[in-house]
Amino acid sequence: MLVCLLEAHEHMILTCKEAIHVAGKGGDEATEDMLTERVEVHGKTAWMLRATLEK
Repeated sequence: MLVCLLEAHEHMILTCKEAIHVAGKGGDEATEDMLTERVEVHGKTAWMLRATLEK
């Protein structure tokens, strides 16, 4: 179950990064900022899940 959760967070990171690129091309800085924050949250959660799985 934790592996599936980790994969979902990693998928969200990739999706958000793609959306950041699109928002940047469109000049939408507010959306870029919001998505950057989401990447940070999902990245931290993914890191914690990886650490848990390594135990």
